[in-house]
Amino acid sequence: MRLHSNGGIQIHIAVVTRGDPIPNWMMQTFGGAVYLAREVYHTWSLPTSRQAEFLQGILPYVQLKRPQVELLLAGIETRVASGGRISQPTRLVRVRLCSLLTKEKDLWRQEKYADIAEGT
Repeated sequence: MRLHSNGGIQIHIAVVTRGDPIPNWMMQTFGGAVYLAREVYHTWSLPTSRQAEFLQGILPYVQLKRPQVELLLAGIETRVASGGRISQPTRLVRVRLCSLLTKEKDLWRQEKYADIAEGT
């Protein structure tokens, strides 16, 4: 989730792999599009209009990144609730959500790399 200077938010949901089976399955199952980058990486991405439905659908199955998914859903809710008008309280909520999401991502990366270093 990225916060813009005008208070708007941008959420980008994507899966990047070296092969095409997973991104193609994601596109067939959830919609979106698949792009080829550098003739090696296949990227599936989901349009804004489908993000909430997708995240709500996967939430029961997400374990490691559940806090991140919940924060993204909260961000989407501020987008829906604002109706295009961004009030000061909405801006403050979005700033807080972005900060929490950054902390969750950093924590997840630290745990991931600690597991790799330990060989688990």
